[in-house]
Amino acid sequence: MERGLIAANAAGKKRGEEFVERLTPTGGTNINDSLVQSLKQFEKGDRPKMLVFMTDGLPTVGETNVDKIIANLKNAKTVDVRIFPFGFGYDVNTTLLDKIGTENSGISEYVQPKEDLEIKVSSFFQKVSSPVLADLDLDFGPLLTEYTYPRKLTDLFRGMQMTIIGRYKNTNDLKNITLKLTGKAGTESRSFNYTNLDFPVRSDENSFCRVSGRAAASAGCSNRSATTARQKKSATRSSNLAHATVL
Repeated sequence: MERGLIAANAAGKKRGEEFVERLTPTGGTNINDSLVQSLKQFEKGDRPKMLVFMTDGLPTVGETNVDKIIANLKNAKTVDVRIFPFGFGYDVNTTLLDKIGTENSGISEYVQPKEDLEIKVSSFFQKVSSPVLADLDLDFGPLLTEYTYPRKLTDLFRGMQMTIIGRYKNTNDLKNITLKLTGKAGTESRSFNYTNLDFPVRSDENSFCRVSGRAAASAGCSNRSATTARQKKSATRSSNLAHATVL
């Protein structure tokens, strides 16, 4: 295995193919060491860095504890690398792969046994090859939030929808609130404001508030009537659950 990245030219691809052909199955899956060693391939710099991690099994060799694998990955990550887990088949730890993806600005994908592998992989690479917004941050303004998920916002790619779920705990009604989404499109900083949003302490009809906008195009603003039209009703009377979606 090389100590660093190699050029993706004909000679480099040939070396990669020869390396793969020499691999032999041993019946084990060492997720911890493969991730840690892969991170050593990257060097610091402004160039976007992405790691696609593919696996068809559970961790059975080396470190197998999920929490320790996550901790070891965090300690080994010295540069900003987006990690995209790719699980094949049913014998994978989806909790582990989802956590690796969400905590490292990536997204996880899964291929079931009867799915077309080529179509799935091609679709994935087509999506991640067209980044729209990176290093996202959502400013909730006066809204006091807790239990938000995902804890770290992932990058937005073309055709991708982002959903943020959490609770707000304000003790008074909030009206005409603005949420501000910021990020980077290449090296340019961008911001998008979502205005005229209401967050009541209690309501029978607004258990879930949905905020939508097309971040890839321009700074979209959803007015109150548009927001109300997209509200989801719930059987509960509590109104401190919020579901914000950026399209």
